[in-house]
Amino acid sequence: METQEVSAKRQKQQGKTKTTTKKKKKTKEKKKSLETILSENEEYLELINTTYGDKVRCKLNGHDMKPDPTTIEKFLGSKSFIRAKEEWFQDSWVEDFPFLKPSKKNSKKLYCTLTKRLINKIKSEAEAHCSGRKFQRKKKEREEKEAKAKEKEESDLLEDDGSEMDDDESGSESEVMEEEE
Repeated sequence: METQEVSAKRQKQQGKTKTTTKKKKKTKEKKKSLETILSENEEYLELINTTYGDKVRCKLNGHDMKPDPTTIEKFLGSKSFIRAKEEWFQDSWVEDFPFLKPSKKNSKKLYCTLTKRLINKIKSEAEAHCSGRKFQRKKKEREEKEAKAKEKEESDLLEDDGSEMDDDESGSESEVMEEEE
């Protein structure tokens, strides 16, 4: 059996030296104090005094957490907070998209009447869907179809107006003939 020293010498001679240098990660993240975090996000977060101690509560989704700056910053970057901040499940912005209707089967989704697809009820996803190629193509087709229908309706009205005049004229002529007799 070879000892470790002999095997290390062989590896060194073969050019297979293993150098292990640990790179220390330099993180110079400035930790904010609790007061600064709460003041920056006062519309979303509030400090609550309970019988068990202080808590920080999110006003958007009701999430409670310890009053620790690292915990709060982690929460502020979380998916649940970002979604709540983007008006998740709120219908105030849905009126901006006339082709998106609330889904009958899933309250968390919207139904697109043009593309016949379900979309998450998130404003950024709705905007992405409405700016997509398929949606734009279907919207253009719908507008062309509506324009043709409107033109046809107007031409039908003009034809109906003309035929009514003929009927009135012929009716007045028959009345004139009856009066003459």
